[in-house]
Formats: sequence, structure tokens, C-alpha cells
Amino acid sequence: MNRIERFWSKVDKKGEEECWIWKACDDGRDGRGYGRFCVNGYMDYAHRVAYRLTHGKINEGKIIMHSCDNPKCCNPKHLIEGTDADNVYDMLRKGRYGYSGNIGEKNGRAILKREQVEKIRILYKTTKYNHRELGIMFGVERTTITGIINKKIWKD
Repeated sequence: MNRIERFWSKVDKKGEEECWIWKACDDGRDGRGYGRFCVNGYMDYAHRVAYRLTHGKINEGKIIMHSCDNPKCCNPKHLIEGTDADNVYDMLRKGRYGYSGNIGEKNGRAILKREQVEKIRILYKTTKYNHRELGIMFGVERTTITGIINKKIWKD
């Protein structure tokens, strides 16, 4: 398997418009949920690798932003080249800076929908799934599942 095939084997490709989630193990992500992939002995963010594989070189001084706001997403259609200033403007425009007062699905950083949160709580009560398994199932960090179950997040 070549490097490109190895990279895409770690991405859960779904529909053309859906997020393509980086599915490598926990040590394949940084503390903020961004996927990481080793290229020529250098660890790079998975979304940047996906962008380069699809669109070519990233221009100097540019970053790769997620239009979907999902750090695990590697769908090239969701990746946009921009500046740090563009990224900050996007964050402010979407109300993702600090606490915006928006809760649940209205929060610009929310990845899950209310019905998914309810399903997580129901599945956990069955005792068939642990936090890690539910995180994998729903494409979020284990700590997010813990927060949902303990009602530290999605309190309402």
C-alpha cells in the first residue's frame, strides 16, 4: 500500500457533501481533535494532507480551514485555503469564539445533533458500550461522550 492509499484508508469517506472523518486511533489526533499523519518523517495535520493530495501545494503563509468546523474532517470539499485572519473572522462570524450564549445545536462548535445526544445517553444506559466505543460510533472524542453522559455538556 503506498502512502496515498495508506492515508485515505484512515479516512471514513461518506457522501460527497458529508464530513469525512479521520478514524486513526487516539494517538493519531492532537488534543484538539485534529487528525495527524506522518509524511516523510514529519507529522502533519490530516486535513492539510488531504488538501495537498487533492488540490496541490498550500501557498506560503496560508492555512487550511474547515468550512464544516469539524477538526476531524478530511473531505477536500470542506477544506479552504485562507489566512489566520480569515480563520479568526470565520470563527467570530459563526459565534465560535468563547461562549457565544448558544447551546446545543445552535452552538457554532456543536458537531452532534440533539437526537444523537439522546441516543448516546440511551446506548450508554444499556451498558453495552463504553465512552470510547460511543465516541468512535458518533465521531467525537471520548471526553465529549463523558461530558454528555455526565451532563457537563448538552445539559438542557
